[in-house]
Amino acid sequence: MAKILLVEDEMVEAMNLKRSLQAMGYDVMAIASYGEEAIEKANTLKPDIILMDILLKGKMDGITAAQAISKHEIPVIYISALPDDATVNRALISAPYGYLVKPYDIRKLKISIEVALYKKQMENKLKQSQETYYQTIFENTGAATVIIEENKLISLVNMQFTSLTGYSKNEIEGKMEWTEIFSQEDISQMKEYHQLRRVNPDYAPRNYEARIVTRNGAVKPVHLTVAMIPGTEKSMASILDMTELRRSKMAIKESQERFKSIFENAAEAIILFDCQGNIVEFNGKFKETFGFKNGEIIGQNFVHMGSMMGMHNEESRKILNDLISGNELKQVEWILENKEGKKIIFRVRPSLIKTKTSVIGILLIMEDITELKNVENSLKYSLKEKEVLLREIHHRVKNNLQIISSLLSLQRLQVEDPQTADILWECQGRVRAMAMIHENIYQSQDIGRINFKNYVEMLLYDIFNL
Repeated sequence: MAKILLVEDEMVEAMNLKRSLQAMGYDVMAIASYGEEAIEKANTLKPDIILMDILLKGKMDGITAAQAISKHEIPVIYISALPDDATVNRALISAPYGYLVKPYDIRKLKISIEVALYKKQMENKLKQSQETYYQTIFENTGAATVIIEENKLISLVNMQFTSLTGYSKNEIEGKMEWTEIFSQEDISQMKEYHQLRRVNPDYAPRNYEARIVTRNGAVKPVHLTVAMIPGTEKSMASILDMTELRRSKMAIKESQERFKSIFENAAEAIILFDCQGNIVEFNGKFKETFGFKNGEIIGQNFVHMGSMMGMHNEESRKILNDLISGNELKQVEWILENKEGKKIIFRVRPSLIKTKTSVIGILLIMEDITELKNVENSLKYSLKEKEVLLREIHHRVKNNLQIISSLLSLQRLQVEDPQTADILWECQGRVRAMAMIHENIYQSQDIGRINFKNYVEMLLYDIFNL
């Protein structure tokens, strides 16, 4: 049975209408003659529908009373003897569920009431469905979400919010103020933003960071997105826990600092190019070696840098193209000039910085090997001198051994004593053996070893050809 509040200042007409409504099966809860009285009874009785006359006793008419009652979302049907456009248009502003002009047919009144009740029932179902839909979204946004009233009281939170703060829904909803969950340093800012947002949403930032204090006293950095709910003085805040992100950022920062330290303090000159060959960064050793300042070569292309260091442009372009294409990634040696024109020899180790799909940079590690090359050249010159000296010594030793052998041969031919001749012959053979050993040492690549096979073959050849 639908409950009706009847607002009519003519008591006779009101009683007749009450009997008619009761005969149709409705429960007439009360009759009000004044607008103020209608508002009071609507607040206390909460009827299903209100039949409202527009012309009432007192200062407030039915339209004004209906507008005041509208916050309770109770359907209102106007019953009036005023069919003029001005009154109708004014009544439409309060969004009534019907408008009947006196005198009216009772059957039409019943139809209007039933249509209004059905419409309200459908609205309630739709509202309930929407609330369920939005509640599901609210609970499953993936972020801690909270509804804040105008007085800063928290009216609704989702499960992520309780997990983030450690408080239960019963401890929060309708009991805690929005600012209570923040650290002492952030409370004044939260209060200021809360007030500014209700004066003008553009006055307060939509996204900002703060720190919340959990139930167990832990302080967590968070990122907030706060906006007003249209048509209300409520706001909704979405809160993301930044703790892990901060840790990740800190780890990345520490890694970058370690890399920067290694990069800056490397013993080799290091220079970094982008994938177009433009200089992005270089370390202190590079600056020290070449004497360039940041503004002189940062952003310059490899070809231009090459020309500043004594390279020909064509050579620089070929090197750059080879590096970008990955064709020339082996270790190379370059002779470059620093800012003062001094030539420096570098051992260059190029490498590509790339993702899975493309090259994003080129890294050159340049080791100054000028002193090493000077030492190497000095050693080569010294070895060449020693080689010349060894040739001269060999030549002189060979000549001296030949002279000794010849003298022994002449002496052997002049002696008549066979025993003495044999001794001289034996000495001459020994000298020849020494000469052969010396020859093998001279021709051998490793003077610590002699090819004994060659030595024996030469010795036998000389013996059989005497």
